[in-house]
Amino acid sequence: MAGLILWKDREISRLRREIDRLFSQIFDEFSVPIYPRSWKRVPYVDISETEDYIYVHAEIPGIQPEDLDISIQHDVLEIKGIIKREWSEEYEGYRRVERQYGSFSRKIPLPCPVAVDEVKANYKNGILEIEMPKLRKELKRRIPIEVV
Repeated sequence: MAGLILWKDREISRLRREIDRLFSQIFDEFSVPIYPRSWKRVPYVDISETEDYIYVHAEIPGIQPEDLDISIQHDVLEIKGIIKREWSEEYEGYRRVERQYGSFSRKIPLPCPVAVDEVKANYKNGILEIEMPKLRKELKRRIPIEVV
């Protein structure tokens, strides 16, 4: 006859809390967040819309505007870029240097067609702002008749 083993959930929970505490202590000592936001390769975006425009605000701090590429194809906005960052901190007895290099790409489906030739973009304080006028569909258009 098989015996039953009593599951002690409290022991597992205690072990997990202890491991979490240990990792928090290690990362706090080195001033490194466990999951730094800058490690993400995709910019965070806010998308809003009015009757006439679609607006996109993308958080891309520390990048040079010449390292950004914005394109629209088949009602999809694509934001691509190359990140090249380096920073250092001086401490008593040592110096810490951090580097971040890499590329990113984010494709955003647009809710409707836009007038691609009239799209405007600017970059200020780490925020890329894109203003896209919606493509207006003419409901009625007079067609001239050619006399042959």
